[in-house]
Amino acid sequence: MAELAAFVAICAAYLQHRDDIQTLLLPKGRWQLLNYVDWEVDFQLVIAGENRPVDVSNSISHTMTNSPKILEHEHWEDVGRLKPVLLNRMSSKTVKDLYIRQWSSMVCDAEWLILLEDATTNAVRDAARLLEIERYIYWVPPLPTNYGTLDGASYDTTVSSSRNKLHPEDFEQAAAQLPEKYRHKITGLFRLLHVNALYRQARTVKERVLATLMQNAYNYLLRNPEAEQEEAVIDYATNRLSGGFAHSFRQDAVTYREEFGEYLGHFHGMGFLRRYGGTLSIPDARHPLSYL
Repeated sequence: MAELAAFVAICAAYLQHRDDIQTLLLPKGRWQLLNYVDWEVDFQLVIAGENRPVDVSNSISHTMTNSPKILEHEHWEDVGRLKPVLLNRMSSKTVKDLYIRQWSSMVCDAEWLILLEDATTNAVRDAARLLEIERYIYWVPPLPTNYGTLDGASYDTTVSSSRNKLHPEDFEQAAAQLPEKYRHKITGLFRLLHVNALYRQARTVKERVLATLMQNAYNYLLRNPEAEQEEAVIDYATNRLSGGFAHSFRQDAVTYREEFGEYLGHFHGMGFLRRYGGTLSIPDARHPLSYL
């Protein structure tokens, strides 16, 4: 069920932005031509020219570096073949450092378990209530799709069938059935993968400085649900520059601030953020990380 919920949520984000950014979303499968390994991913996201196989976990414990899932990822990353994204209940700081700092990838903390809510799981819900852990669970009903109403088992069967050629449009309608906080985290993950890729695409010092400013500002806005004054956000982003980037900014601060303001307008036009009345906000997305 966690895989189905994640795919539905990412389909909604993908369809919202596919006309504005270079991206491709593929369902669960073995995408050897993209990843060069015979490894099944829960869905494959190609964004800003970067392959991002996404692995969905529904573990009740922190995912640590000695877990089989992380060891498998580490093996493929060591040979330069794979930079997977991990979407799970919650990861340790060590795992986050591994994915984000060492692999230039991303982790998304769903924070809650994703469990099916229907007549077959009433006993599970009663047990969760008895153990007082129900508040840590997202109870998700079977989801309506163009392949019928699916739960985790029927989704797996649908994806595995060679007769079906799945498309995001087949699943996007079910996003409204998911908890808002969960959808917002997945949307934040999708957008942040694009924003973070800007730096690796940059070819000049100016482009790298602007990409870093955008990373700083976007991370800040994702973590702050209230609207912030645009000048305050720009000040925050510029104050976090260091080294040569800070020096380059100081050499022509007025021009940099003007161009960064245009950059923010560009992302407003794409729907990544809202720019209104001198303020900036991201009302429909949250930061994928619960802590770092």
